[in-house]
Amino acid sequence: MSGLDLAAVQSFVDELLRNCVEFVVCPGSRSSPLVQALLSRRNSRMHSVVDERSAGYQALGMAQAKGAPVAVVTTSGTAAANLLPAVCEAYFARVPLLVITADRPAEWIGQEDNQAIYQRGLFHKHVLAEFETPVDTSHPDARWHMERVARDAIRAACQWGPVHINMPFREPLYLADAQSGQPFNVDGSSPIGAEFRGPYDEEYGQFKKAIKPMFLCGQKTFSDKFELSIGSRMPVTGEILANLDGSLAPELWISNPDMMPDLVVTSGGAFVSKFVRQAIRSTGAEHWHLGEPRGAEPFQRKVKRLDAKYLDQVQATDYIKSFQKAVETGRSRRDSWLADHTGGEVACISAALEAVPQGRENWDYQFHLGNSLVVRIACLVGEGKPGVRYHSNRGTSGIDGCLSTAVGHAVAQPYRRHFEILGDLSFFYDRNALWRDDFPQNLRIIVINNSGGAIFDAIPGPDKWGDDTKWWTTPHHRTAEATARDHGLQYEQARTPDEVRKWVQRDWDGAGILEVFTNREQTAREFRDLLATLAQPH
Repeated sequence: MSGLDLAAVQSFVDELLRNCVEFVVCPGSRSSPLVQALLSRRNSRMHSVVDERSAGYQALGMAQAKGAPVAVVTTSGTAAANLLPAVCEAYFARVPLLVITADRPAEWIGQEDNQAIYQRGLFHKHVLAEFETPVDTSHPDARWHMERVARDAIRAACQWGPVHINMPFREPLYLADAQSGQPFNVDGSSPIGAEFRGPYDEEYGQFKKAIKPMFLCGQKTFSDKFELSIGSRMPVTGEILANLDGSLAPELWISNPDMMPDLVVTSGGAFVSKFVRQAIRSTGAEHWHLGEPRGAEPFQRKVKRLDAKYLDQVQATDYIKSFQKAVETGRSRRDSWLADHTGGEVACISAALEAVPQGRENWDYQFHLGNSLVVRIACLVGEGKPGVRYHSNRGTSGIDGCLSTAVGHAVAQPYRRHFEILGDLSFFYDRNALWRDDFPQNLRIIVINNSGGAIFDAIPGPDKWGDDTKWWTTPHHRTAEATARDHGLQYEQARTPDEVRKWVQRDWDGAGILEVFTNREQTAREFRDLLATLAQPH
C-alpha cells in the first residue's frame, strides 16, 4: 500500500505555523496526518498531553497567557468530545482557541466503525465558527481549501473565542517513510485577524449630568493602565481579578447605599461577586461598556458601547472622596476580622496572597485561583499588587480544568513565576494536568484540603441536610502526597498561615506542591461570618 500524501495537510499546518500558532497534541491514530505534518517542521511548537480534557484547558491557559490563538489536536470519537468543557470556558471567557479534531469520513459514521461519533456541530453553540476540511485532497483546489480554512479559522478565533475545525481523514494515515524534517521559520509577526469593533452609541449627554459615575472593572487577563489614568475623574474599582493595582472586593463598599453610582462604566469580563451585580441592578444606573460588545447584560439593562474620549466630560471629585472613605471603612472591618481569625482556611489563603512579593512592570508573578470557595475567599481578602496578575476560569466557573489552565499559562510563560491555589476536589479532579514529561518548573501549587469542598457547607440549602450534605460536598480522606510523588514533584504540608507564608516566600527551587489542611466546618462558618461582617450598614 502506498503511503499518505501529506501535501494538503502540510499546507494547512504551515498556514497556522506562519501565524505563530502553538499546538497541544493528544495521542491517537486518526490525527496522525496532522502530527506528521507538524513533525516535518522540526522547529514547530508542539506539546504532548495525554488527557484530552486536560489538554483543552492547557491550550486555553496558553492562549490566555499569549493573547493569541493556540491549537489543541485530538483523534476522533470521544477524544474530541472530551474537549467540550474547555471549549465552553473559552467561549464564555472569550479566549482564542483552535479546536482541531480528526474524524472518520462521513460515510463511516454510525456504521460500527471504531472511534466514530457525530463530530460535525459537536460544539455548535459554544464556538464562534465551525469548519470542515475536504476528505479527498488529490485535486489542487483541496490544498487551497485547506489553507483557506486555516486563515478563516484564525480570523474567527481572533474575535476572541473558540473555533472548531473538523478534519476527516481516509486511510492510509501514515507516510511510507518518516521525513527528516525541514526547518520552518516564521517572521514573528502577530496572528492575522483584527479584534471586532462594533459601533459606538451616540447618547453622551448623561456623562455631564452624572453626579456619581463609577468605573467598574471585571475580570481582565491583561491590565490596562487606562483605567488608572482616569482615577482622578471618577472612582475606579474592581475585584482582584480586574488586575488593577489596589483592586479590592466590592463587598467593602456596596453595603453603603450612598456609594451606589448613578452611571456605571465597565471594562473586562465577569465579576465573581453576585452581590455587586445585585447592587448595581437595584440602582437603575445606565450601563456603558468600554471595549468590544460582549453580548451580555449583567445588570439587566441595555449595555451601550463607549468611546473613551467621552470620559473627559466626567469630573466627580466629591464622589471620589466619599468612595475612598467608604472603602477605608470596609477595609478596616475586613482587617479587624482577619486579626480576630488568625487560623483556618480564610487566614491561610490571605497569607498566600499577602506573601507573594510585588513584581516589576513586566508582571513577574502570575497567581491562579481555583474556582468554588477559593476564588471567593481570595476576592474578599486579597488586593491587587503591582507586578502580580491574577487569573481564574470564570467563563463557566467550573472546577474541572483549573490546574490544567495554570499549567498552560506556565508553559507559555517560562520566564515568569506562577502560583496556583485551588481546593482539594479541583486538584484531584484535574490531576492529569501533572502528566507531562516536561512539567513546568516555574509553577508551584497550593492545595487547600478541607476533605471534601466547603462551598456547599457555606451556602444556604445543602447545609440544612445534616449527614446527607455528603451528596454535595464529596467527603474524602485523600492527600496529594502520592500524586506529587508519582509525578516527581516536591511535596510539603502546612496547617497554619505562617507555614503557608514561609513556603510562598522561600527561594524558588522548582515545581512543588504545598498541601494545606483545614477544617471544612470552620471554613464554612468563617466565610459566612466574614460576609455578614462586611454586609453591615456603614
